[in-house]
Order: sequence, then C-alpha cells, then structure tokens
Amino acid sequence: MNITSSVVVTGLGIVSPAGNDVATFWRTIRAGESCLRPLTRFDTTSFMVKTGGEVRDFSLSEFPRAAASQEDLAVQYLLSATEQALRQAGLTHEPDIAIVAGTNFAGAATGEQIFSAVVNDQTCDRLAWKKSAFQRGADAIAETWGLTGRRLTLSLSCSSGSAAVSVAADLIRTGQAEIVIAAGFDALSTFVWSGLGALRTMAQDTVRPFDINRDGTLFSEGGGVIILESGARAAARGAVALAEYAGGATNNNAFHITAPAKEGAGSAEVMRAALADAGLRAAEIDHVNAHGTGTVANDVTETQAIREVFGAHTDHMPVTALKSGLGHMLGAAGAAEAIASILTVIENEIPPTINCSNQDPACDLRVVKNTAARMTVDRVLSNSAGIGGCNSAVIFTKPGLTLPRGCPKPRRVVITGIGPVSSIGVGKADFFEGLAIGDDGVGACLLYPEDRFADMAVGEVVDFVLKDYFSKPKGYLDRATQFAFAGAALALRDAGLSCDGTAGNRRGIALGTETGCLETAGTFYADYLTKGPRFVKPILFPHTYVNTSISMLAIEYGLRGPHVVFASGAAAGPQAILAAVDQIRLGRADMMLTGGVEALSREWLTALSAEGALADDGVSAPFDRAASGLVPGEGAAILVLEDFEHAAARGARIYGEFTDGQTGTDAVFSCANGCPETDTAESAAIAKLVRESGQDIPVTAVKSMTGETGGASAAFHIMAGLMAMETGVMPPTLNTRTPRDGAEFDLVTDLDRACEARHFTVSCHDGRGQSDNIQVSKLAD
Repeated sequence: MNITSSVVVTGLGIVSPAGNDVATFWRTIRAGESCLRPLTRFDTTSFMVKTGGEVRDFSLSEFPRAAASQEDLAVQYLLSATEQALRQAGLTHEPDIAIVAGTNFAGAATGEQIFSAVVNDQTCDRLAWKKSAFQRGADAIAETWGLTGRRLTLSLSCSSGSAAVSVAADLIRTGQAEIVIAAGFDALSTFVWSGLGALRTMAQDTVRPFDINRDGTLFSEGGGVIILESGARAAARGAVALAEYAGGATNNNAFHITAPAKEGAGSAEVMRAALADAGLRAAEIDHVNAHGTGTVANDVTETQAIREVFGAHTDHMPVTALKSGLGHMLGAAGAAEAIASILTVIENEIPPTINCSNQDPACDLRVVKNTAARMTVDRVLSNSAGIGGCNSAVIFTKPGLTLPRGCPKPRRVVITGIGPVSSIGVGKADFFEGLAIGDDGVGACLLYPEDRFADMAVGEVVDFVLKDYFSKPKGYLDRATQFAFAGAALALRDAGLSCDGTAGNRRGIALGTETGCLETAGTFYADYLTKGPRFVKPILFPHTYVNTSISMLAIEYGLRGPHVVFASGAAAGPQAILAAVDQIRLGRADMMLTGGVEALSREWLTALSAEGALADDGVSAPFDRAASGLVPGEGAAILVLEDFEHAAARGARIYGEFTDGQTGTDAVFSCANGCPETDTAESAAIAKLVRESGQDIPVTAVKSMTGETGGASAAFHIMAGLMAMETGVMPPTLNTRTPRDGAEFDLVTDLDRACEARHFTVSCHDGRGQSDNIQVSKLAD
C-alpha cells in the first residue's frame, strides 16, 4: 500500500439556500444573510414548523445534459454542483475519476411513490427504485460524464458530506484513485419534513447557535462537491491547488441513537483523530467551523468537545456556525461547511454566526458574530455529527502547509469471527451445512401473506427469533436491525470477543446495505399519508435512516473507532469490507466489524417488481442462459477483522488473511444473481481471471441458494470461501442448466466437489460498472 504524500483541492461546486454557485454562496454567508424562509415546494398547512432553507431559483436549463432534469431533485442538485466543480478544476476528459457521495435520504421525494404504492396496494413507476436508490447520485454523475472510477455512496446521517471528503481522500492516499469527486446532497420532501418534525428538535423561527435562547435547528437542502486530487496528478496537469486536505476521521459516539455523548466525547475523539491524521497539534488550527445546530444539548456538548481538544487555545481560536443562516443541509451540510472552510483558507475571512446576540455561558467559545472576521487562516477544522452517533471531522490548509507523509508498513488483516444470518442457516454450523448440502433457501414469501407478495419467490430467513442469538432486551428494532444484532453477536462470540466498550477508539465498524431500514421508512410514511404529520410515530423516524442498524451495533458494543456505512447498492458490501481492511492496514483500528445487512420489505418487493428485476420463474439461477432476473433475499453477514498481531497476541483462531490477490487464486465465489447485466459482467471478469491464472479454477455462486442479499452478499461469499478452505468441499451453484455465453469456466453445479483452495477470490461485479475482487488466503505457515 503506497501512501500519497499530498491531497489537494482543485474544484468546488455548490447548490444551496445561500446560492447556486460558489461565488453567490460565499457572498451570502460572509454577509451573514439568513436563508431561512417559509417553505413553498409542498403544502405545510398540517406541519408545526413551516420555515426552512429551500434552494431558490434553481434551474437546469443551462445544464449540458438534458437527461438530468428527469432525476430526483436531490440528484439534480448534485449534478449541478458537480458540473461547477469539474469546470473549475479543468477536468473535461478524465474518465478515471472516482466518486464518493454522502447523503441522508437520497431520492426520498421519488421514493415516496413506492411508499404510496404499498399503502394504496398499487404499482409504482418502473423507474422509481432506480431514481430513489441511494447509489443513484454517484451513478448519475458517472453516466453523465462517462466516468469509470470507483463509485462509493455513504450514509452517515448528517455527517455524510464530511465523511465523503475523508473517505475520498483515503482513496487517493492509498493509491486507489488520483482524482475523486467528494460530495454531499439531499433535498427536502414531505417524508423528510414529517420525520424531522417528529424529532421535536426544530426551532420556532430561526437557528441561534450558542445563544442562550436557542431552541432548535431548521433544516435545508442542496448539494456540495469538492474535487480532491493527488498533488502529483494536479501538478502534472497544471491544475491550481486551491487548498490542501490535511487529514480527517470518522467515528461513533457509541452512546445513544439521538442524544449527544456526555461532554461531547465522540466529537472530541473524532477531532483528535483528524489532527493525528494530519500530523498537527491542536494549537496549529486557526479556526473551527462548528457543527453548531442550535439545539440546546448539541451546542453545549460541542463546546465541551472543542475545549477538551483545544484547551487554552480555545480562547484565541475563532469558531463559526453556518447553520445559523444556511439551516441544516442534512447530508449536504458537511460538504457545504467544508467548502466554506476551504474558502476561508483561500480568502482569509471567516463568515459569521448570526442570531447569537446573548451567548450562553455554557457555550463559552470565541464565536464570530454577525460580521465576518478578517484574519490569516492557514488551517481550519470542520466538525460534523449526526443521528446514530456518527461523527466526522476534516482539516484543510493553505497549499504546501501539510507535512510530508511517511509510508508506514501496512499491517496484516485477518478474519477471526463470522456471524451468518441467512435463509439457509443462522450461525456458522448451520450456514456451513446449508452450503455443503446445496440447500435451496428460496421459497414462497411467508413474511407477507398478501396475494401480491405471497406469489413472489424470496430468500427469507424463517423462524427467526432474535433472543436466540442476542438476549439483551431492546425497544424498537426492525427486521434489518434484528438481523444485524444477531449477526454481530454470533461473529463476536465466534471470535472470542466481548466488546464491552473498554477498547475505546481502537475498534470500529464498516458495513454495507442496499435498502437499510426500508420497512420502517414505509411504516412511518404510511402514518403520514393516512393520519397526517402530527400523528406520525416519533420513535420510528430515527430508525428510518440507512445507518441506524449499523450505528446501533456501534452503540451496543462500544465501537468508538472508524465508522463508515456504505449504501452503494449491491456494491455496498465489498466496499465496506475493503474499507474495513484499509482502516486496520493504516493503523487506525485493531478490530473492525464488517460485512452487511439486508431485509425483505413490501417496499423493496414492490419496487423490484415494478422495475421488472425479478426472475420470471421465481428461480435464482446465476449464469443460466434462461435466467431473467434476481430473487430477493435477506440476512446479515458479519465478519470480525483484526490486525494479525492483535489477534495472535490474544490467541485467536484465524480463518484467513486478506492478501490483495498477490498469491493467485484456487477458487472463485461469484456474486452473480441471475440478472443478465450482473451475470454478463461477472462472466467477463471471471473468464479473464481464469485466463490470466493459466489453470482451471472452480467457480460457484452462492446467491443460487440465498437469493440476492444486497449489502450482505460479499461477506456471505467470503464465509463460503472459508468453508471451502476448512472442509475441502466447494458449495454448488443451483438451478444453472445451460450456462450463458461467456461463462466458459468450471462452474460447480454438483455436490461434494473437492476443493484444495489455499487462496480464493470473491468476485463482485454489479452490472453498473462497479467491480471489486476480494482475495483471502489461508494464513501462511
């Protein structure tokens, strides 16, 4: 792993309540103008709060790609901001650009069509799922500009935009990309507004960060884009470095799903981690762009966190909270505030906090009030936080001020625990047995006995009782979260780890999901449709966030280290696993929970049916010439990853080691699912792998047994590979009678196929141009 010495900013773009280009945005926030006004996009008669930060005068009329106007509004904001940033960076013919997009709600306005269809027992538009899916923003950017680099989608509630910047920089530092579009985006809708209102954290009239009379926040929308580039690439093409990315971090409070940690402990830890990543002392930071929501508890705990990190320097360090005028831009907030931080470094001017006329003594920061402050700003830290205890911090400097980075020896990463929850078995023993005998976990939908669902074939986890695997009593837990809790408990137990929180920030989590807690989102919105916004259930809304299942694991097990939630469709699982591996290799964690979780829901089944993605005959038949679509499945696949030395020191049993394919491969576990696009991509990739190896390699596809398990599928395939290495038997591919053209390799369709694998590859190619190969080997003697 080669660590790049510098990451620079070469382009900025924004769509926001403060303006739809960078110049207008900067002029508005530095002038201290409020952008909070009565909402006009939807009827607010029944809502308690009617004021927010809408994007005004937005038009795609001059946008060069006409198809963009057909996208969800949130994605339109993202595309416009991307156009601005690419233009400033001078990037017109660079197809290898990667994308990291963060969002709370993605295309929620379009997703409302799916929720309404379920409530009204109707079908939805066939493109509703595509347009509302979390990965759509990154996909739309790639399609619009013909980009072929990696595409990652994150959802870490209101720290999403900032986390996207940090993850994007890591792609450059680790040599996975040279140029990355880092973005945050979200749009207001009735689903979003009814949910945020249910949290009872909204202000009556305006946002007053750090003021003694503050009474809440007000939400807004938009899209922010930052072009990050390796210093070497930028210099080679003559690009102007606007600023330099010095460091960043993500973590979790591991405290409560909505309440801030006591004394701002999580925020303090993430800011310390960002400083460490940047190689900076706290006293070297000239300015903090605060999360500053204007809620009573958050402003106090953020103040405590800043004082804890910066000590006596706090009294001399100016702080600002842009949500006072911008409102809280949700998943775009961290990106917008990062852009403001970069502009502060460029212009040597700090935009003000407005509405802070009577500062709370408990928020004793040096707040820049009402008028912008002119001063030299060489280094700025931007702090973000969100529901689920998610935190992120990023640091920018003037170009040339970041210290040269060394190239630490990458640490070895091993697997020490597995926790499968699947339709063919729960727990290692049952899951391994199901794989070995070729158990078909696909059958009629028992979860939803209604006629339109009962006729669907699904890979359903039946007779599942959470207390059989996780006995601690909990309040509301939806199906996805129950699977996640069971999978994590099984994996930690298998690894011999208690995870009681005492390990602090050396243990983290990186999981993937395609649908998140979609069933809870549908249940919540059904109440809005049938009863109105004043009668929705407040307890449900925090559980509608994509990150909820994963964040609740961090809270339960005290995982206060690196925290990333991937929502990139079927690519989310492999992306999460590879990110977890990198966190350990880079020395940021000793242990990571990784893998993914997925749950069936009426909403997902309705959307897939309308899209025409389901198999016509209800059979999951990867690589079969007659296969017409997928069979949806569910479950959780959780892995415990550890630094080899950490695992060896405690005498852990080691299943295998991640090896980056340097050892070759003896078997391939394919994520083919029966969809023609996915299977074609998988066939081409595997055929190439086999040709390059010069030997006949057995190939199998576990989704023939489990169905399409989305974010959990990559970890399920790793577990299947571990079973093959442990037992010497390759699990079969079911239902494939006549392999499709291009599948010219040894597809295992029979039972008891001997497999002498010491090195295996999990092949993940999703048909959307995204591909990841994960290589695992037996531990070297």
